Amino acid sequence: MNTLPLKKRLPWRQFVLALGCATFLAGNAWGQWGWTNSAGKKEFSDRPPPQSVPEDKIFMRPSGGAAVRVDGEPATAAAKAQPGDPAKSFLDEKVASQEDEAKEKAEDERKALLAKRKVERAENCSRAKEAKATLGSGLRISKTNAQGERVYLDEQELAAEKKRADQIIKSECGPDPMAKQP
Repeated sequence: MNTLPLKKRLPWRQFVLALGCATFLAGNAWGQWGWTNSAGKKEFSDRPPPQSVPEDKIFMRPSGGAAVRVDGEPATAAAKAQPGDPAKSFLDEKVASQEDEAKEKAEDERKALLAKRKVERAENCSRAKEAKATLGSGLRISKTNAQGERVYLDEQELAAEKKRADQIIKSECGPDPMAKQP
């Protein structure tokens, strides 16, 4: 428990609050432009220089997204950058890397799903083959009906079960149709 009186604890909290506000408000100063005007004086602004200032006179640009000059033309080479161009902005590179990561994650999830499906299909295939072997063995096969009584399969039911096992073998033991999709 804090034993200091409230008055002695407040200056520290006020300092932290003031520091946080100053940091937040200073964010506006980070997007600064700097250029040398026609008289040779350095000018600073949060807006891009006018079109009359040549590109070689601009010595400081904001690091964020594409800035536009007052007349509407792109103000930086980063705004005109082509893919792979070194003038590409940090934000564009970050977005591209996030898109690549999302694609890789989706592909990894797809591969994991296909691997899981492959295991399930192998289990289904082996069960269907075992069931077909049992049905073709000539033994009497029984099942439990809705009343809980044991009944034996007749020839029609036995043929239907064999046909069902053949369909499962055909669908589960062959190539996976989902594996071909991109």
